[in-house]
Amino acid sequence: MSRMNKVLCLMMILVVAPKVFAMPNITDALEHAKILFEQQAIVDAEQAFLALQETHPNESFYYLGRVKLASNQFDEAEEYLEKALRLEPNSADEYYWYAKINAEQIKHASIFSKLSYANNTEDAFLAAIDKDATHIKAQQGLFYFYLSAPSIAGGSEAKAVRQVRAIEALSSHAAIKLWIDFYLQTGNDEALITYTNTLLERKTIDEAVLFKAGIALQSIKHYDGAFAFFRTLIVIKETKHYAAGLYQIGRTAVFSEVNVDEGIAALQTYLTLEISTDGPDKNWARLRLSQLYMLQGNTLGAKKLIGELKSARISDKDLIKAIRQLRI
Repeated sequence: MSRMNKVLCLMMILVVAPKVFAMPNITDALEHAKILFEQQAIVDAEQAFLALQETHPNESFYYLGRVKLASNQFDEAEEYLEKALRLEPNSADEYYWYAKINAEQIKHASIFSKLSYANNTEDAFLAAIDKDATHIKAQQGLFYFYLSAPSIAGGSEAKAVRQVRAIEALSSHAAIKLWIDFYLQTGNDEALITYTNTLLERKTIDEAVLFKAGIALQSIKHYDGAFAFFRTLIVIKETKHYAAGLYQIGRTAVFSEVNVDEGIAALQTYLTLEISTDGPDKNWARLRLSQLYMLQGNTLGAKKLIGELKSARISDKDLIKAIRQLRI
């Protein structure tokens, strides 16, 4: 190869190299921005996606919309998702999050704007499902829209039922939770009791479903049914729901004023456990235990716990109010 050819080859390499090596850097930057978002480093994620708007506009607008939604900046979130949807291709996730943003806007909009946001919400959920019929979150979102929206805005119990049945074909587990919510929200206590009775007969059922069913029955004061579900949870002894089952047995005993000894034993055990941050604070358990001691006639035990609660540093306003309302 002549000297001139070598020089030309070197020049070509230098011209092409920046483009070749820049592409992985941009790709790495996009993946890094996504990781920041998934790790909930919202401020850093926003800055990362702002820097990628020119090279990756569709994905940047989509994630910036979600960043703004996470920051409760709904107008900005709406604008970014609309920008993303104006760029092809569109994904089911883009439509799903656009629906979620519009659903949030309904809560804060004027009476004149609510209907428009409701229409956008339904249309976007339907578009997400049209893109991907197996998108469970979009299917669930549409169910809750039909269940909660007034009829003038597209809400319908009949549509909600059809939606649950469509979801059953994808996930029987997801549908169970929706049936419970459907019967609760429509005030059909008898149907809720009948349906939850069938759940106890199943050999395999998710602990989260058992807990949800117990709470639902507790809320309609069907305490026998609630006890049955919470007892099943503590037999399984899966760490998170075992603790929740113990606490709810005690709480249900307070509300129902029956099975007091069982409730006391459950709360005493609860107080010996390591409780996760999303579980009821142990001071709530002490409050419920003091109430059960009073029902049992153990005034000394109740006074001791109440004294401990009143001297404790507590920031939970609801708990402070409940403690003040205690009477012996």
